[in-house]
Amino acid sequence: MVTKGELISSSSNSVSSANAAQQIGPLTIRTANKWKLELFLFFGFLIAGLAFKPMVPCAIGWCGVVVFRTIFNLAMRRSWNQNGLSTTLSSDGVESHLGANPPGKNLVPWSQLRLLGLHREVWRMPMESKESRTIVFNFSDIPDMAINLNALSSSEQEHLFRIITRNVPQRVLAPEVLYMQIQSLSGEAPTTDGYTQRWSDEFDRRFELANHVSLEAGRNIGNGRYTVELTIATRMSSSTYLVSDGKGQRFVAKELVVPFGADENVHEKLLQQFNREAGLLASLSHPLIVSVRDHFVEDGRSYVVMDCVQGANLRQYVRSFERVEKTILLSIALQLLEVLSYLHTRIPAVIHRDLTPDNIMYASESDEIRVIDFGAANIYSSEGTGTLIGKRGYMPPEQFKGKASPESDVYAFGSTLLFLLTGEDPPGMCRVPEFAEPTGIDENLMTIVRSCLQFEPTDRPAVGDLIAQFESL
Repeated sequence: MVTKGELISSSSNSVSSANAAQQIGPLTIRTANKWKLELFLFFGFLIAGLAFKPMVPCAIGWCGVVVFRTIFNLAMRRSWNQNGLSTTLSSDGVESHLGANPPGKNLVPWSQLRLLGLHREVWRMPMESKESRTIVFNFSDIPDMAINLNALSSSEQEHLFRIITRNVPQRVLAPEVLYMQIQSLSGEAPTTDGYTQRWSDEFDRRFELANHVSLEAGRNIGNGRYTVELTIATRMSSSTYLVSDGKGQRFVAKELVVPFGADENVHEKLLQQFNREAGLLASLSHPLIVSVRDHFVEDGRSYVVMDCVQGANLRQYVRSFERVEKTILLSIALQLLEVLSYLHTRIPAVIHRDLTPDNIMYASESDEIRVIDFGAANIYSSEGTGTLIGKRGYMPPEQFKGKASPESDVYAFGSTLLFLLTGEDPPGMCRVPEFAEPTGIDENLMTIVRSCLQFEPTDRPAVGDLIAQFESL
């Protein structure tokens, strides 16, 4: 059994073999001078001296000091550009050096890094961004080293976070830095906007105890077609990765691991079922469903590669806003029902089996959802039995027996609707919480929730009937 700490560490350690992982080149960052700060102070003291006559001698003195420092720093800046005063990050560590120094003289290995955090700026220039974007490397034996992301281009920022991902264990990253890392590697500008402690809790929830070791960053999969950039989440028998192809396009790869101890016949049967079902998922085409681009089996592990969807899932959205407005909730519900209608009317029907707030992305700007993570979906067969897949609280009783049906997705829809109404995960097993006092929750919506969470699948409403009910609301 692999613990969470071991799992996270193993997914981000430096690459040990050139055959197993793709190396990434070093990044050199030139040192920038705050010459704008010097000019700002110069004019500030000059104006103060002109406005307050008793301060004239002091202002003249300070102006002289500022002018000298400005001229000196500008001159040194030209010298630094020539001599190459810079900081270099590579797979070996971090090094600050002048051009005259031989490489490796001031190299600090990654093993000495204790924490990679975010610098809290107390004072800024008026024209500078109010957001703190300076990350600080806290080493055990040397003073802290800081890198201002505002001084880097978007490509340099992405390069920086790629190096961090390949060489720095996630356990030494402050939550805010990890948040920025995922943003950068997902193609977004790294920012702390919208970050809360709840996101840190969300990260802890993503990584569970597992019976497998997730792939390290830089590992090539799919016969070299994709490179693992980051481990997004890890469950008992699966991991989800952010990957990129040879053109730099980003995707999400869901990895399914055969249960430990399964014999060869079971292993072969599961692989055949995976190939059949993954092929079906690749044929799905709906604007509200994330597209499956590829699927393959490699080294005894099965992979489904999907489009990378930016934004927050419904769990993150609800935790940020606490209460979902009724108009937004109705829009989300109707879009979900549209997806279920598309899946269940296919021949044969496709059931998602893992419809939860974590697997539904929501873009508030466009008021549009995208249903993701179809790794658990399968073809419906009324006579067959399947595996136990799903999340407690969102699984109907029949799914605990491995007998999921289209009505099982209706139950999961009702549980998701209950989460949007209350902000809490449902208790599960067809139970609906009772409220002792008025909470402002729409009773019509609660009536729909209760109908979806019926014990018997045949007692739950059809998707078409649910669409009609929501349209009337």
